[in-house]
Amino acid sequence: MHLRSLLLLVALLVGGCATRIPLHENEAPPAREPSAREPSAFLAAVQMPDDEVTRSDRRLIRSQVCFVPCEGARCEGEEEFKRHEIALFLGYTAERGEGGPTIGLDYTYWINERFGVGPFVDFVAGEIDAFALGAGVWFRPFRRAGDLSLYVAPGLDIVHEEEHDGERSWEVKALLRLGVVYGFDAGGGIRLVPSFYLDVFSPDEQAYVVGLTIAREF
Repeated sequence: MHLRSLLLLVALLVGGCATRIPLHENEAPPAREPSAREPSAFLAAVQMPDDEVTRSDRRLIRSQVCFVPCEGARCEGEEEFKRHEIALFLGYTAERGEGGPTIGLDYTYWINERFGVGPFVDFVAGEIDAFALGAGVWFRPFRRAGDLSLYVAPGLDIVHEEEHDGERSWEVKALLRLGVVYGFDAGGGIRLVPSFYLDVFSPDEQAYVVGLTIAREF
């Protein structure tokens, strides 16, 4: 009985070792396939709440999952940055007790998300009867208020002046336009932008321009 038990034990040990030895000398053990139930590290990071991951971290993580088929396109959920903006301004200008409805046209080229450059031209009807034109720089000072923009632009104010003999002449004055606007997304690349501008002609002479800008991004 003792000899039979010893032979059975040896047979079990030999059989167990044989299952662990590869059939071929150069054959590598099979790679472990990841389980479908295991969560993706990238997916888990992207789905983390905003208080645990910053916006820049989220963009970095999403950029890692944009593989070669995504080249030339943006990752899902990331908005395309549009550099061009053309805008129609409708408002009112007040100067030295006079005023008039104002219509204007603006164009902006955004160098990046913070800085833009572009010209403007306004026509003021009514008692003022003038043109204003110039070109300047847009600046978005706060990242958390991305649609708040400041504008500084030198320009010219061209005013119709009526002389005593009934003839009309032109008076040209230099101006410095200072502006602050805040835009609201209306969808389809359209933004509604309440706007306020201060046109400074001299320390004692200014004009106030308020209105609504309808902007189209492309």
